[in-house]
Amino acid sequence: MLDDKDVAELVLRVDACQGISKSIIDCPHCGFRWGIVITSDATGWIIQGVLPEALDEIYQAMLKLCTAGVPVDIISKALEEVIAKEAGK
Repeated sequence: MLDDKDVAELVLRVDACQGISKSIIDCPHCGFRWGIVITSDATGWIIQGVLPEALDEIYQAMLKLCTAGVPVDIISKALEEVIAKEAGK
């Protein structure tokens, strides 16, 4: 969906102090609008596509976790478990 230039532009928006950003993008192929939340720290990166109407809620939840000091690799592992559980239903 995104080429290397798009990803580079989104990554540059990540606030160095908080390690998180949010953006709205339109798919260049189908025109679908996506919310993107990028979270990073020394343990890794999460690039998360969300529906635009959920963007602020997801961003705030990720910001709270980051502010509380939860490492990105732990957040990522928890997200993977939730997604796997939901996919198995």
